[in-house]
Amino acid sequence: MSGRARVSRDGKVVAELGPGSSFGEIALLRNVKRTATVTAVGALTTFAISREDFTIFVAGHASAAAAVADVAYERALADERHGSR
Repeated sequence: MSGRARVSRDGKVVAELGPGSSFGEIALLRNVKRTATVTAVGALTTFAISREDFTIFVAGHASAAAAVADVAYERALADERHGSR
């Protein structure tokens, strides 16, 4: 919602997130361990959603399901390139 966060894998920063960004969707969709570490850079306000609520929302909105699937696919490809599982 506000602030910035850094995404890292194996101690290396791979992305920086700002307002409107998201993270954690792969774990919500696939019930797997996290694929990266997200660390706040200063003050950070986030919104958390349970797996159940996330699944209900995505299942009920085709455009949201497509957007989440696209993000998860792109991040999964990045994980494969970095050797994360």
